[in-house]
Amino acid sequence: MSKKLNICFLGASEVGKSSLISSFQNSYFDESQTYVPTIENKSSKLYTYKQLYTINNYDTSGSIECNCIIPQTIKQCEAFVIVYSLTDRNSCDSITMYIEMIKNCFKYLKGCDNVPIILVGNKVDGDNNKNLAFTETEIQELSKYINLPYIEASAKDIRSVQSIFNLLIDTINIKEKQLKKQQLRYKKQLRNENNRNFFHKFFALKLK
Repeated sequence: MSKKLNICFLGASEVGKSSLISSFQNSYFDESQTYVPTIENKSSKLYTYKQLYTINNYDTSGSIECNCIIPQTIKQCEAFVIVYSLTDRNSCDSITMYIEMIKNCFKYLKGCDNVPIILVGNKVDGDNNKNLAFTETEIQELSKYINLPYIEASAKDIRSVQSIFNLLIDTINIKEKQLKKQQLRYKKQLRNENNRNFFHKFFALKLK
């Protein structure tokens, strides 16, 4: 029996979200594909990493005009991949916007800070390495500032694409453990509070 996992890919236009998903679905990079702006696409695949998953990937538009419909897609998912391009400095400008968009969609939930999100620096391939728009130091500083699990990838390298999903699954498992600990801590605090209230009432009655 597989575990269902709904993943939402977010990022500015032309950062390679669709190419990463396509390479994951097909297990190879399609050299013939050309850039076509995405509104929203969904694709599914069985994937094994520590256990069997049915992964539903939601590909979203990077166009500002489509930002109004993205929250509806976010609400259908439980894990998130924010992608920026290492060959385009401007593509990192929207990272914090997407993080806030995710948190706003889950703010009614306890533990919304435990929503699994990872950051992907895309287009690290041999042909483009000379065209990187960031220095190694800048990439490290950005990763520290955003404070999310981070990985670099290329749609041309299937192993790096699979590493995205492996990192996300590991992040989900860590977040689930953190949330369970928080829930146990909350239940313990609530139980202690109930016990204190009971004894206060008991001794108040005895004094009467």
